[in-house]
Amino acid sequence: MLEDEMEAIEANDHYLPVSGMEVIAYDGGQFRWKDFHQRYLNALFEPMVEHKIKTSTMGLDDIGGEDLTKAQLAFAPGLRRAVEKALKRRGVKAFLLDEAQHFGKVRGGSRLLDQLDYLKSLANTSEVKHVLFGTYQMLKLWTSAVSWRGAARSFTCRVTA
Repeated sequence: MLEDEMEAIEANDHYLPVSGMEVIAYDGGQFRWKDFHQRYLNALFEPMVEHKIKTSTMGLDDIGGEDLTKAQLAFAPGLRRAVEKALKRRGVKAFLLDEAQHFGKVRGGSRLLDQLDYLKSLANTSEVKHVLFGTYQMLKLWTSAVSWRGAARSFTCRVTA
């Protein structure tokens, strides 16, 4: 794929056909979407990520990787929109998510479905393929949580070293 895109890459220094990142394992059974989006934007080489959403306008400090309050959660959609815009601007065709089994580190089965629905929605709105890599734990999560619609849109490949 990259060989086919080399001419476009050389002609446009903003073009990034493939990018990716590692999904961080958070403790406490709560996935931190704000941190995920900030890391996502960093993987896309977006400038000034820490200024994409200004929490100081509400008197809130930047809390980094800590749990979000309800007031801070209101800013997470803004970061998602920033991710969607960056994906379109960069012309990304595929985004790779390593250690994707960490999406499953949430309390309750319905929360896992919410996580996967969120990723599916992000892929749909951005029109970017998201490729998930993970351990056998990821395979177990995927097969137990994916609906028939998600299964029809996915492909599972086992890679051994």
